[in-house]
Amino acid sequence: MRRRTLLALMSLFPLGGFTPAESQTSGTINVTRTIIWTPVGATITAEPLDLGTVTNGGDVGTGESVFSVTVTAGIPFDISLDLGLHPWDQGIPDDPSVLLRTVANGGSTVPYHLFQDQDRAIPWGDGIYGGARVYGVGTGEVQNFPVYGIAFLEPPFGSAPGIHTDIVTATVNF
Repeated sequence: MRRRTLLALMSLFPLGGFTPAESQTSGTINVTRTIIWTPVGATITAEPLDLGTVTNGGDVGTGESVFSVTVTAGIPFDISLDLGLHPWDQGIPDDPSVLLRTVANGGSTVPYHLFQDQDRAIPWGDGIYGGARVYGVGTGEVQNFPVYGIAFLEPPFGSAPGIHTDIVTATVNF
């Protein structure tokens, strides 16, 4: 009896290994992956910054404005400010490496500076000149970043009467 069982098992499993079946059948599986592409983007707008009116010289003028920035959610970004159309290359008294901007009316200029904080202690610039950049992470919603300015009108910065202007470019880097 043992011999027959062993022979029967050997005929089911030959010594050379398993032999494949005479016929096969196949099926398919559908594989899909959906990718939603959200374009990375940013917008920035700014309110005008008015540094005040000076009558008969000598005053320091201050003002504030806001940059409204929208960046795609989860995307890190920074905001840099250039030196404007009329940079003044003398630096600020406490730190000559930080260049000032000037508002101008013809050849008449008035130096001013832009800051990240209300105490006007952290200059805002491009990370090279004029101060540091401001950093954030996008939320997909509008985020407001205040900017604070101060204008100096003291010797040797005498200035002709009239409206003095400048244009500073704010750039969102992401």
